[in-house]
Amino acid sequence: VNPNDPRTQTVSFATRPRVSLQHKLLVLTVLVAVLPTLICVSWINSLTRNAMNQHHARNVQLLAVALAEQLATEGQMPNERIINARISGFNLDQRLSFIIISDPTQSLVYRRAIQAHEWMEYQQWLDASGENLMVPITEPVMLGKHGEMAIARVPIWHRPTLVDSPEQGIELKGPRQLLGYLTIAVSDRTLPQTLVYLRSIQISAALLVCVVIIPIVLLMVRIQIRPLNQIIDASIAMAEGHYPTVQDIHRSDEIGLLNKAFHLMINRLRTHQDIQDKLHEQLEHKVVERTHELERLNHQLAQTVKQFESLAATDSLTGLANRREIGKTLKRCFLKAEHYNQDLACIMLDMDGFKLINDTLGHQMGDEVLCATAKALSLSCRNSDVAGRYGGDEFVVVLPQANEDIAVTVAVRIREQFEKQIRQLLHQHKDMIEKVTLSMGIAIKSAGELVDSELMLAKADHALYRAKNT
Repeated sequence: VNPNDPRTQTVSFATRPRVSLQHKLLVLTVLVAVLPTLICVSWINSLTRNAMNQHHARNVQLLAVALAEQLATEGQMPNERIINARISGFNLDQRLSFIIISDPTQSLVYRRAIQAHEWMEYQQWLDASGENLMVPITEPVMLGKHGEMAIARVPIWHRPTLVDSPEQGIELKGPRQLLGYLTIAVSDRTLPQTLVYLRSIQISAALLVCVVIIPIVLLMVRIQIRPLNQIIDASIAMAEGHYPTVQDIHRSDEIGLLNKAFHLMINRLRTHQDIQDKLHEQLEHKVVERTHELERLNHQLAQTVKQFESLAATDSLTGLANRREIGKTLKRCFLKAEHYNQDLACIMLDMDGFKLINDTLGHQMGDEVLCATAKALSLSCRNSDVAGRYGGDEFVVVLPQANEDIAVTVAVRIREQFEKQIRQLLHQHKDMIEKVTLSMGIAIKSAGELVDSELMLAKADHALYRAKNT
């Protein structure tokens, strides 16, 4: 099939797939870039909260150690007034939640709940953990939704000074003495707002990165996919029988290699198609030549067949129908007359004195007499009549739709025309003119009369011989 032929059946393709490669790459970008970015934001937010909590806990731990050193300066546990004074110096920013002081035997010495709800939260935590107020805390504990309250428990140590010589710059400390335990809770009420603010900044930055990355990735994907779409459109056009022009892509990656391979394939297909078109054109040209030659030969054959049919149906000397053709004509006319209930006439003619012409004037003159007889028949018969040479000097005329009067009229014209032709032919042999005559027998088939064509011819022959005898 010629692809350029409009009659070529084409195939249909979807113009674009339901899920394109561009969409897949975009989803993959979201999965690879956006989701990890959000995960990183969540992870960084968690790290930030842990770092702030650790910093807060370390500050509380240092604050507890500093307050314990202040309480141990006297070498003994101070009274409540001194403790309140010391606490007031450390609670200038109003961040202390509660303070618990116990002696070395872990008996409660001092307790002050500055923030009642935070003290209740601490107690709930102790109840949930199964511990009591006097259990030492080696590491700060973070309470609250965001770890905004840090609780630290430190021992109160006192080391007495044994030698103190300011002049010599020497200070000796004795063995430390445990005065008791200090439990302090500090609440950073700005921590939740700070964490929420930092998280909003991180999420906004992540979203900004996503908003910037996604269009860039989409643009890059479109740039990368555009050559593939061109190759896909060209492939569909090729499948439908066309050879499109694909833009050349100067790239060193796989798409550039695919573009070069596609160009090479199209060029080769075009070359093969051109060769095929030329061969097809040459073949069509040869077919046209052979067709014309066959038509000419068929015409010659038809002419030859007609000539042979004419020769087979025509008497070669007179040009009239021969005996075989005149028999067929009579049978055909007889069947037609039977079918349409028409009249039919048949005249059989025989030349008198023909043997005398051949013996006296020769066979050449005899042939001329036969041709003159045929001319007389042709000039005397109607257009629908058929005249033929039945054999030797006998002739037959078939007259369709002719009754007895028409047949007699035609027979009279034949005789008169025959006499005229003979006088012209034998004008140098006047003694022979009266000896050469025609005898004719007529057979008539009237409408509705059932006779056979052979019987009709026999009746005409019988009438002919009656005429010759009279």
